[in-house]
Amino acid sequence: MTNTYDDFVELMGLISQADGEPRIGGRMFGLLLVEGRALTLNDFAERLEISKASASTNARRLASIGVIEHIKSSHRQDSYALVPDLYRQMSLTMTERFLVRAEQIENMVSLLPDDGPSKVKQRIHGLAQCYRVSAETARQIFDQLPEMD
Repeated sequence: MTNTYDDFVELMGLISQADGEPRIGGRMFGLLLVEGRALTLNDFAERLEISKASASTNARRLASIGVIEHIKSSHRQDSYALVPDLYRQMSLTMTERFLVRAEQIENMVSLLPDDGPSKVKQRIHGLAQCYRVSAETARQIFDQLPEMD
């Protein structure tokens, strides 16, 4: 990898960290984007200068959020790759998350007393609406997203 690609991988780590996620996971995601192929835990450990255990932990986390997939190999060297149609998968994941948050908040609003402090229900309901609008926006851009090759 050239320095520019290395810088991109580091940027993905910093973005991940800024979002409250592990920096290593972001770097692994960035490396998969740059490489465009499946990588083993040893590949991640070597390229990113991290432990294999850290690579394993972060690979499982990335798989659990649906951006990479575990590929079993007959050579006892399992690998990880970006999920097919990554960008649309990310959009679907965001949509689902926003809808769940909206429902959780709306359920809470229904439990709040009508005679509570002024406009509390209105403000909290506004937050639920924000999540619903965000979900709808993510749904609308779905067909405009590029396909992964």
